[in-house]
Amino acid sequence: MTFAQAPPTAAPPTPSADMAPYSIAYRVSAFTFQDGDGEPKPSRVDGELLAQEITGAWQERGLIGKAELAAPEAKWPGDHFYAFTFSGSQRNDSGFWPQGFNTLTLFLLPYSVTHHYDMVCVARNVLTGREYTATVRANDETWVTLPFLFALPFYEHGHSKELAVAADRLYEALAKQGAFD
Repeated sequence: MTFAQAPPTAAPPTPSADMAPYSIAYRVSAFTFQDGDGEPKPSRVDGELLAQEITGAWQERGLIGKAELAAPEAKWPGDHFYAFTFSGSQRNDSGFWPQGFNTLTLFLLPYSVTHHYDMVCVARNVLTGREYTATVRANDETWVTLPFLFALPFYEHGHSKELAVAADRLYEALAKQGAFD
């Protein structure tokens, strides 16, 4: 079961009349994943999943029309007014001993994994060439235990809430710089 760590924003951002109906293109340029104290490893898949969740939250809020993923090295697809590049990292922290005791007790003794997300988003206005940069940090916590098995349909609810708040903060930071005007 995952729980959000950030307090919800007061109100979602107001959609830009110039931007809301249009589609965007996005890609992930550099993203790393780190488990505990291990070495960070490049992980485009984890970065693409987070970028997809952020752009999905923007779509749900009516901030953008559609989001199209572009390969890191490929030419930008289609006709878009904005091209977004995401980069950053994800670090998961959990204790070795709590995980071991969880396994020894057949998943009855719970343990937690704290996920730390650091995202950088660069929005480039394709027509003018101007770039706007925003960063966001987010954290959520997942508890692993057998009794939570019954909550399986809702286990990512906290993660979705956390990333929706992060998406709102990214959009607001870009809008304050003049993006989407």
